[in-house]
Amino acid sequence: MLPIIVIFAIVLGGIYGDVFTPTEASAVGAAGVTIVTAAMGRLTWPVLRDALHQTGVISSMIFAIITGGVMFARFMVHTGITSGIVAFIGRASADPVIVLIFIAIMYLVLGCILDTFGMLILTLPFVIPVIVALGVDKVWFGIFITMMIELALITPPVGLNVFVLRRVAISVPVGEIFRGAAPFVVLIALNVAVLFLWPGLALWLPSQMN
Repeated sequence: MLPIIVIFAIVLGGIYGDVFTPTEASAVGAAGVTIVTAAMGRLTWPVLRDALHQTGVISSMIFAIITGGVMFARFMVHTGITSGIVAFIGRASADPVIVLIFIAIMYLVLGCILDTFGMLILTLPFVIPVIVALGVDKVWFGIFITMMIELALITPPVGLNVFVLRRVAISVPVGEIFRGAAPFVVLIALNVAVLFLWPGLALWLPSQMN
């Protein structure tokens, strides 16, 4: 586990130490993993070929999602759907808490069929104008949406992160993985509740940076 811990410390330490950006950190992490793999004698041509192939496939999927998200966002703008949703909520004088609860439910459902990129790219074009119109702080909402997405990815009946772990731990039944993730579901749900009750907790640190 030592090489993994070292790479983890370098990547996060570099980000929080303002040595490099998160995007640059991904390159540093990839380079670190390559060096460790070579040092352990596991960097063979078949391994490198498979890694490059998987990278190409995953990158293609991400670019397809981004392209579809951009087209969807432009469609929302040109058809006036986004402005219509904002106007409807404004006329209804909707309670921001009720709207946020519906948004939370939406992300729980989307977590069954989409990954993080898909959820963000397909929902933010109409979600962001709504929360701005309701006067919700965008920093607070960013923390809220991050927690909801992570919660959605480990909750049944699907939970994409659970099935990713299933691919790694083949001998462990899916039900056992869900049971192991249950305490984290409860903890994240409690954190979301605390975020609702005391929103200033999420905004204290950013307020100190002004």
